[in-house]
Amino acid sequence: MKLKKIISLVVVVIMATSIGVISSSATVETGVNENQEILTFEEQLERINNNVNLTDDEKAEMIEYLINRKNPVFTPFSTLPTSKTLTVPFKSQIEDNYCGPATVQQTYQSLYRLRYGGTTYPSTPTQATIATAIGTKPSGSDFQPMIDYINNNYNTLMKTYESLWWWNGQSGFDTACREALVEDKPIMLYASISSSISGRSSTGDTTKWLFPTSGHMLNISGYNFVTSGSERYQMTDPYADRFTGYSSGKYFVSNTVTRSGTVALGL
Repeated sequence: MKLKKIISLVVVVIMATSIGVISSSATVETGVNENQEILTFEEQLERINNNVNLTDDEKAEMIEYLINRKNPVFTPFSTLPTSKTLTVPFKSQIEDNYCGPATVQQTYQSLYRLRYGGTTYPSTPTQATIATAIGTKPSGSDFQPMIDYINNNYNTLMKTYESLWWWNGQSGFDTACREALVEDKPIMLYASISSSISGRSSTGDTTKWLFPTSGHMLNISGYNFVTSGSERYQMTDPYADRFTGYSSGKYFVSNTVTRSGTVALGL
């Protein structure tokens, strides 16, 4: 039997609605299924090999990328830019359980713009269309189908994604994230955020996440490592506009707190 990493999530009763302002101390459920499976490295290789939408050359390129991530020779920090910000359009999730579809839509639009240029996205699927494609349920979405959705559009978007839930400490986490962003790949982030690392004192507070949640999907859209001790990632969060001061969907979280809240990365 193949081994899978089982992500156990705690069911929490929501004490807020999907409209208006929500307290940053209230636990929020934005649409992530419980006990979902994230594919192992070997299963991801098999998924690529069996993808009928890919040519042999595309499969070979994707497999090479996966192998390099599995056995990374990380780029030294000194050779990476100290900051990078991608244009990831904010798309407010239209349903409480649509953080997955909204994150895929944000990722798709960012990649589409990089591929074709311009600021419009004539062929961007709706969140409802994406929800159907990735199997979103009333309880939410699974992470792996989000990865598969982007990869199934490989010919259009020209980027390969994998599920990464292993990294070598903070430096391994930071290098993986920074390399992906330097490669113009918005990161799809699967987060589980405890109350101890959430509840910001202001919009500029990078020491905490915006709200606690047992499961949430969003994008990492940039980083700023210019000043030692103030390293941080930019989030593009499809649920952020429910909170006062976050109508843009953008906010920064320190690199250590980002890692503490991360279950898996799509990059």
